Amino acid sequence: MRAQRERERERERERERERERERERERSTVCSQA
Repeated sequence: MRAQRERERERERERERERERERERERSTVCSQA
């Protein structure tokens, strides 16, 4: 049970990192367009 919760937290962190990368790419594209 404890391992499952650990895996859940890992997946959450992965999703957070993905969202951060997406935001960074959007900002870079907007900067290049402007």
